[in-house]
Parts: sequence; C-alpha cells; structure tokens
Amino acid sequence: KLLMQILLLLEKITLYSLVNTLCELPSVKNVQFLVNGSSDYSLRETYSLAELYERNLDLIKQKE
Repeated sequence: KLLMQILLLLEKITLYSLVNTLCELPSVKNVQFLVNGSSDYSLRETYSLAELYERNLDLIKQKE
C-alpha cells in the first residue's frame, strides 16, 4: 500500500512539474496535454489528459 501511495505521488509530481513550469509563462493559465493531437489518453490511468490543469503549488516546498 505504501508503494502505491508513493507511485501516485510521483505521478502527481511529474504532472504538476510540467504544469507549474508552463503556467509561469504570462499567457498560460492552464495546460492540456495532447499526444499526436489527441487528448484521449491518461497519465498512468490516473490523470486524464483531456483535463485542463491549473498551477498547483501544494507540492512545492516553501523556503523557510
């Protein structure tokens, strides 16, 4: 069970590292991923690529 939780967290970190980076651009508010022009895919069956993803700073460690 712990291994599954770690894998799910790694998927989320992978997804939001891309989303957060792209959302730093002034004209980008959300991100959708396409594979060969199609959003009919998912990231490891957990995150649908048809969704629009917004910046999520919950995974970023803040400086103390």
